[in-house]
Amino acid sequence: MGAPASPAPAPVRGVTVVDAAGRLGEIDPSELAEAEREGYRVASSADLEAARQARYGGLGGAAAATGLGALRGATVGLSDAAITALGG
Repeated sequence: MGAPASPAPAPVRGVTVVDAAGRLGEIDPSELAEAEREGYRVASSADLEAARQARYGGLGGAAAATGLGALRGATVGLSDAAITALGG
């Protein structure tokens, strides 16, 4: 038998940034300094809350957020990656 396989490295979490128009994006942490030179800034909790409200505000949004929360719990967070990959 060969040597045991090395465990896969943990995925790098991205940094959420905001552009001059207020749009959120996610970049690799190694790209942050360059992004800041180009006018991006690290998103604040207020930026994230505003984006959440814009996406899930109101009664319909509350139902969507509740459904996504249940899906997140049932899939141990894997649904977030799948939704992001699908452009959601």
